[in-house]
This record gives sequence, structure tokens and C-alpha cells, in this order.
Amino acid sequence: MRRPLPITCRSIASFVCHRGKRGTKFLLLKRQESRGGFWQPVSGGIEQGESAAKAAIREVREETGLKIREMYSVDQLEMFYNIRKDSIRLAPVFVAFVAEPEPVKLCREHSEYQWVNVRSALRLLPFEEQRRLLEYVNDQFVRREPEPLLRIRLGGRND
Repeated sequence: MRRPLPITCRSIASFVCHRGKRGTKFLLLKRQESRGGFWQPVSGGIEQGESAAKAAIREVREETGLKIREMYSVDQLEMFYNIRKDSIRLAPVFVAFVAEPEPVKLCREHSEYQWVNVRSALRLLPFEEQRRLLEYVNDQFVRREPEPLLRIRLGGRND
């Protein structure tokens, strides 16, 4: 009998951005070389008893030190096949807007950060799925007014 391929949902991805006079800038974090050394949006695990939305808020704070002004569920999943674990990882995706592109307080997982426009971000992101999601975020949350039903109440319950 064939074993089913495990599908897990234990993590989130969050695109952090700032709308300014010179357009929207997206925050990308570079993972430490020991963790792959690639550029990515904020990502992290969902802790026991925590909703995905709460995990996204916590991870943005822990990985960047930034204060979120408004946040939305992107209503999409990041999908990734992990060849080492022979499993499929699904992660809910969020977009977090900050008031200013402030200096970022990096956690130990990352070596550097950049605030970049969408074109530069698309060049830096290594995975097609991340680029697809960034284009979707840019279209649905930057170029147009976000759908109010997707807004996450900060400091409130969204589960």
C-alpha cells in the first residue's frame, strides 16, 4: 500500500510593505547562510493554540520589530514541496502595512534586509510561488483598495 504524502500547515508568510510618496516598498529579509541564504518575506511557525493571523502578527514583530498599522489575509496559500521531508507545506499568506519604512531589528534567523519596489522584489525572491504571491499582493492590496472583509483586527480576535 502506498503511503499518502503528508500535507502540513504549521507556518505563515507575511508580505510587509509601506505606501509612500515614491510608491510602495516591500520588505525582504535575507536568511542566514546556514539557513539557505535566500531572500524572502517574513515567515514563521504557528505556535500551539495560536491562530494563523496571530502567528503572522507575532512573526512580523519578532523578525522585524516593526509596528503593523493594518493587516489583511491575502486569501491565498503559499505551497511548497519539501524534497528533504517528502512533504507538502501550505502556509496562509498575509500582508502587513507599516506607517514608515523604519529600520528593521533583525532576529538571528536573518543577516540583512531591504525595502524594495515590486520589480526589485520579484528579482530577489528565489521561488516562483513567492513571486506569484507578491504579484497577487501588489495587484489586490496595493494597486486597489483591499477588500474590507479580509482585514485583520489588530489586538482583537479574528478566529
